[in-house]
Amino acid sequence: YKKMNDFDFLIHKHDVPRAVKVVSKIGFKPFSKVKIKKKDLDVNYHLTPFYTEDESTVLGLHWHLVSSAKLSFQVTEHLWHRSQVRKTCFGNTAYQLTPEHFVLHLCVHLPFYKVGVRELADVVQIFLHNSFDWELFYEEVVSLKVAGPCYRVLRLAKELLFEDEAHKIPDQWLSRFRDHSKELWIKDTEHRVKKGADLIFTRSVLIGKIEKSYAVSLLSANYKEKIRAWFWSWKTLLNPPEEDVTRLTLKRKTLLTSLIASRILYRELVREHGLFSFWAMTSVHFALVLAWIPLSWIKGEKGVADYLRLKLIRGLE
Repeated sequence: YKKMNDFDFLIHKHDVPRAVKVVSKIGFKPFSKVKIKKKDLDVNYHLTPFYTEDESTVLGLHWHLVSSAKLSFQVTEHLWHRSQVRKTCFGNTAYQLTPEHFVLHLCVHLPFYKVGVRELADVVQIFLHNSFDWELFYEEVVSLKVAGPCYRVLRLAKELLFEDEAHKIPDQWLSRFRDHSKELWIKDTEHRVKKGADLIFTRSVLIGKIEKSYAVSLLSANYKEKIRAWFWSWKTLLNPPEEDVTRLTLKRKTLLTSLIASRILYRELVREHGLFSFWAMTSVHFALVLAWIPLSWIKGEKGVADYLRLKLIRGLE
């Protein structure tokens, strides 16, 4: 039901340098420069992805579950201690998140508008095949102040359950999460629930496409390609396509809904990367683009599009 195109591993932050050596030794290459200085590890929560020579496998190394700019949710030692379920992986002991922490991760990690059957089915599968400690989950959600995203994902996921399975996501717990949620999470979620089966047509990955196009502008060695990718990112942010305007606002495209969709995209990018990082990154890059324009008339080197790697970058959606 869902394409799996990368593997994410959760490690302790102090093990990041060792992990980089291990994945490099077994043949994985980084997409871009690997930054493992303390200041880099403090502001990020994962490294650039690694891929194999034949580009069939992509691997991610994480030391937190989400960006600290997105939500104040960091991996703590109790998460590791509660990972009681152990699995043998190629003869080695590996830890697996408990069902409660797995659902918590999915709820917090899922982008606000990337809520289609593909993503929600992950949550549903956990409830169908595992027992669940709602008291423990509720304590974690309230203490970490992430009731909004948990209410949204669980409320939408419940729509995928058959009538005789609906009790696996109890209404009384949804109500308790709702009581701790902001109005934005509640209103938009209930609006989408009313769409019924049409909920599947409200999924948008436009934010991811903007981020990946921006990444292409950084990675490419071809100046024309760098400039095209940069302008496409901003053109799309300021004037989203008609289909995505409809998916984001649940209304047909007009000047007003286009402005609303653009504001939504901006809000989500800032929520993901932080206001300062977003503007610092874009202003510095704008200065670079001005410097690239004269160089774009030179034939230049190969662009990212000349490599299969670009397919992996754009496929991670």
